[in-house]
Amino acid sequence: GANAQGSAAYDYEVFAVKDPSINAFALPGGFIGFHTGLLITAETDSEVASVMGHEIGHVLQRHLARSLERQGTNSIIALAGIVLGALAAASNPGAAAGLITGGQALAIQNQLSYSRDAEREADRIGFQILQASGYDVNGAPAFFQRLQKAYGIMDSGVPGYLRTHPLTTDRIADMQDRARTVSQNRVPSALEFYLVKARARIEQSGSTSGLFDLRNLFESLSKQASPEKQMEGFYGLALVAQRQGRFDQAEGFLQKARAVAQNVLAPGSPVQRQSLSFDYTASELALARGKPEEALQYAQNAAKADPFSFSAVVATVNAELRLGRTNDAVNLLRAKTKAQPNETIWWDLLARAYDQDKKIGLRHYALAEKFATEGAWPSAIEQLKIARSAAGNDFYLGSVIDARLRVFQNQYREEQKEQ
Repeated sequence: GANAQGSAAYDYEVFAVKDPSINAFALPGGFIGFHTGLLITAETDSEVASVMGHEIGHVLQRHLARSLERQGTNSIIALAGIVLGALAAASNPGAAAGLITGGQALAIQNQLSYSRDAEREADRIGFQILQASGYDVNGAPAFFQRLQKAYGIMDSGVPGYLRTHPLTTDRIADMQDRARTVSQNRVPSALEFYLVKARARIEQSGSTSGLFDLRNLFESLSKQASPEKQMEGFYGLALVAQRQGRFDQAEGFLQKARAVAQNVLAPGSPVQRQSLSFDYTASELALARGKPEEALQYAQNAAKADPFSFSAVVATVNAELRLGRTNDAVNLLRAKTKAQPNETIWWDLLARAYDQDKKIGLRHYALAEKFATEGAWPSAIEQLKIARSAAGNDFYLGSVIDARLRVFQNQYREEQKEQ
């Protein structure tokens, strides 16, 4: 299974790329990026999982790492810089989802290219991971067959994924052969998959005219026979209305999406436990309509269903701050920064919470840690100096700041030497 392949040795960081092209990529250290275009093109979550399994295969076999070692230090530094900046942008809590831009993705893509031997190796490992994870093993051949029909084999118009991951008829045949060797267990897609597709379409639209076109698309989906498509359509209409500031209408569409979802769920499986997107969006809408208590309840429902959900924590913090419960927000965020100190979003939100609580020194300390996660050492050092000044006679806080200042300054000097 996945663990047998050693995938647990990496702390994987999966992020989305706001780009309509069909692409995905894996980077040294367990970073895996998915273009929104790929998420939208996939018809099942098993297809997306098959791509993720394939990319994990590249990470485990160190395909890119070995290639970069051959290219030399400059290639590694250039790629590391792109990824660090991209992930810092993706952690911005002001964004609806963790996204990097198409331009950054193109720069990354230019560094990536796999041999056909590497592709076959990643296919083999990816299949094992897909099977062990309980997804439909037909996900990979189904996805690539659809790409083959749409673009042909390696012609000039193929999407980025096929340029960096060369597709051949032999590869597709191998995928089909592997799928035939195991029991055919057709796994239905999780309801959340269709909601994520709707949100990916919204994030990708990027303009007023784009939202108008999406509204027409979602209206069409809401009228289809498939309950899953109907649900995606109503949820998409809720997101469009939310973006346009029509919050009551958005709430109506969200309720319709919930009703459709309830009809297709197995008996005894409440919608709230099946889809975090419903509660997360409901929390956002309640907050926008001036109902922070209701927003907090929805956010807490989502957090109970998945304690590791970033969106649920962000929604909880936003509601607590609106209610003036800064201590609750600070305690939650301090726990998050302790457990995940390299996540920019927690430090950014903690700085906001301290600001609301009028704790200026701690606000600047949190901002310094935020900049440090982004590798922006001069800004981090500047914020620590401001925090030190604001700390005044607080001996404990001053000692913590002084210690971190020495660490940051040493780190900055080391990076300057390397450059």
